Amino acid sequence: MIAQDLFSSKANAISIGESSRDGISQLAIKYGLDPDKEDDATKNAVLFECGMHAREWYAGESCYWLMDYLYRHYQDEQVQELLSEVDGWIIPQSNPAGRDLDDSTLGDPTEYTYVCKGGVDSGSTCDLDSDCSSGDCYSSGWRTNANKTSCDVGIDLARNLSSGWNSAAAICDTTEFMKFGGDDPFSEVETLNLRRFIHNHMISMVLIQHAQSEEIDHRWQSSSSANDHMVDELVSASATVSASWSPDPSLAKSSVGGGYGQFSAWLTGDSDVSGELDDGTKRNIPTFFFELQISPGGNYYGTGYQDAANDGSNTFHRLRRCDAAVVGRGNIRVVNLCDSPGPLTFMPGRFQRHPDNFRM
Repeated sequence: MIAQDLFSSKANAISIGESSRDGISQLAIKYGLDPDKEDDATKNAVLFECGMHAREWYAGESCYWLMDYLYRHYQDEQVQELLSEVDGWIIPQSNPAGRDLDDSTLGDPTEYTYVCKGGVDSGSTCDLDSDCSSGDCYSSGWRTNANKTSCDVGIDLARNLSSGWNSAAAICDTTEFMKFGGDDPFSEVETLNLRRFIHNHMISMVLIQHAQSEEIDHRWQSSSSANDHMVDELVSASATVSASWSPDPSLAKSSVGGGYGQFSAWLTGDSDVSGELDDGTKRNIPTFFFELQISPGGNYYGTGYQDAANDGSNTFHRLRRCDAAVVGRGNIRVVNLCDSPGPLTFMPGRFQRHPDNFRM
């Protein structure tokens, strides 16, 4: 199992449940001074959740880099002091089955899944528009999970929770492609697993990682001075460490997350779907939402990390280009993949992140 053998006494990896593809589990890794100890209400816990949208590879990578850092620096004074106060949980791939569909070449960022958008073969893989009956080969990658029972292109897990779910896309069609919220809130095993995990652990703060638009936000916006201060500090830190890079990869404060059945909405707001078991309940867990962007290309939000403002492919996806971002520990650079000697895989340290490594 990933992490269990590598970390031994430093961390404990558990399965929080099967995903929408047989044999692939969602994993949660606990870090603490005694990671094998069950939650006993004596310490708060912070959760880092990554990879809910399958095509946002960089979001998942950020969790793996955090795991790598904690492994290498476990004995550092600052890490020990932190873990004496809180336990840390990391879910590096909350949608491992979807990642399995998007990443068919075991971690090569120059290859990912194209699918037909609409038509009788909607959801089938393609390379060109001419491969699809609709004439539209969708080139932004696989966003959803692997459950195709209700929709040919899966269910958007970030629209499948019970806060604001009534505002999520209610029909599986091309209007909001790959954003269908499912037949009911928590219709998907992945979101059910997340709900159980939150209910069963002493989670006092959640940091959600997505990858698209270089933003940081929290769910209280300007209604909480304490949370506003924390976001301002994060924005300042991001600007400081990004100062030497061009294009500027720093994250700006902005309003993202919440609503539409999203995880951040469910963590902080009321469950408001009549008939659901948690209707009327509220977790009220402080939640910070990070949008990390790394696709090189044209101009987006004043930076050069996305091919176009409507480019949803995100992160390592290259959109049939030769250039792509190479992200190493602590740096970002752009290389020409046409000149690369072979497929690039992004495996800092000893981690290998393809979902095959999550099979129990």
